[in-house]
Amino acid sequence: MKSIKEIRREKFSIAIAEKSDGNQSRAAQALGYSTPSLVNRYLSGGKDIGDRTARKIEETFGYPQFWMDSESRPAVPPAQSDGLAARVGFVLERLGIRKKELAAAVGAPESDVQEWAEGSRKPTLVQATVLQERYQVNAVWLLTGKGQPSPAVAYSDDWHPIPIAPQAFKKIAVVAMAQLGDNGHFCDLEYPVGHGDGYLHFLSADPDAYGLRCVGDSMEPRIRDGEFVVVEPNQAVASGDEVLVKSRDGRVMVKILGYTRDGYTHFLSINQNHKTVKIRAEEIEQLSFVSAIVKASSWRPD
Repeated sequence: MKSIKEIRREKFSIAIAEKSDGNQSRAAQALGYSTPSLVNRYLSGGKDIGDRTARKIEETFGYPQFWMDSESRPAVPPAQSDGLAARVGFVLERLGIRKKELAAAVGAPESDVQEWAEGSRKPTLVQATVLQERYQVNAVWLLTGKGQPSPAVAYSDDWHPIPIAPQAFKKIAVVAMAQLGDNGHFCDLEYPVGHGDGYLHFLSADPDAYGLRCVGDSMEPRIRDGEFVVVEPNQAVASGDEVLVKSRDGRVMVKILGYTRDGYTHFLSINQNHKTVKIRAEEIEQLSFVSAIVKASSWRPD
């Protein structure tokens, strides 16, 4: 039997596929997150979806309350030609409530809702609007059969980027290569401080920041083979962060920091084809914060 954490993670993935065309950035925007990284952490298991977040996801994407907590998928909505009775029946089934409860929600006698369920009386526009606001039932769909049972998610266009001064950018030396897969390797290029195998023109407040060229696919689609990451060794790390981990046996990988249990620290991959990597705490030689992912086109030769 699946845990509530696993069910919520799967349901969040379904919601993104159904309501945001599988686009994590759009989902993050709809939920009010400044970047898609938190969405990514929820999907990868790096961060659990709590009760408040589960309710927010349901409300944002038009699912009934506690949908995130059940393994069942929503019932298939009726065709437009099936009529009002079928739509009302679908609403009652999806919400898991009785006619009496639906009537109380809109301030109508139960006999009215019974007539809705029989298709002999339509809800008023005010009643349909109340259902939309309270249960995320699309009022237009309920009254006419047009559209989808859940209201569409609106995406805001009020994006106002803050310009970054050119002097804030710096040359970040690319000093090594890290494996994204499970059997990491590290190639120290041994360049002087501030120099390396080319550089990245990027932002960082850490004077010791450096770049790594990444190879492998365990972090796709978050980090792709051939892209770079900026590592900030002076930044603290927390569970769910993308990190550079170097073990005493020579492995160096970019992973998601998971949790520590029974003396082992667990590191996760976004690509589910790659298993969790666990390393004894005393075998970890270096654990550093990955502050940014940089496209290959941003690399410059010395």
